[in-house]
Amino acid sequence: MELHYFPTSHWSRVISLVIAEKGLTPTRRLVDIRHHATFAPEYIRLNPRGVVPTLVDGARVVWDSLRIAEYLDERAGPPLYGPDPALRERVRELEEFPVMLFSYSVWTKGLKGERSADILAGKITLAREHAARYPALRQEYERKASFFERFRAEVYDERVVADALGRWGAYLEAMGETVRARPWLLGEDYSLADCIAVSTLYRLIDLGLLDAWSTTPGHPLRAYYDRLRARPSFAAVFSDDPLLATL
Repeated sequence: MELHYFPTSHWSRVISLVIAEKGLTPTRRLVDIRHHATFAPEYIRLNPRGVVPTLVDGARVVWDSLRIAEYLDERAGPPLYGPDPALRERVRELEEFPVMLFSYSVWTKGLKGERSADILAGKITLAREHAARYPALRQEYERKASFFERFRAEVYDERVVADALGRWGAYLEAMGETVRARPWLLGEDYSLADCIAVSTLYRLIDLGLLDAWSTTPGHPLRAYYDRLRARPSFAAVFSDDPLLATL
């Protein structure tokens, strides 16, 4: 089994958490998104969406993160993503959390040492160039170019970002109330929803967005995040991932 991923990407971290919770040891393959590795034709052939992560298990290739989680649930370890409607709904909500929008809205200001104006323009240009260079993959590259054109418009629309901050800030406060009286989002059992939540909360702290809970004593989200950080899977993904040292 091989995991093709970038260790600091949000969804790569989610799947890495699932793998750590299940005690699996796939071969790890770095897909260096800093150098547009997801645009390489060999990767597009593996994953038509051109995103990370991708799981390869023999002849089986799984490239949607939630489908990867389902596949891994069948392989080993404790179930994390079963048919419970409440779990499915919570995962759907967290999947919609605009981590990418918030990340790029910070990077546009150069606060993390990058300018997403350059990053996004480069992605669009590269996708268009590859669409012309690789006719058999034109549809996939055109889809990527169109996505980044729409996304760039959202990133630079201050109203879109402000509305998202308001909506998802309220969501986080409600989520805090959910975990005030129980350890995990679905109750006593840690699940895929918690994997997505911890990666989301970690990113928000890194971005300095919607993170007041992290420094507010007694806030239920802070206590929840502390519980998440105490699990061995947290260190395995956020500090001990063997590919972090290569970045």
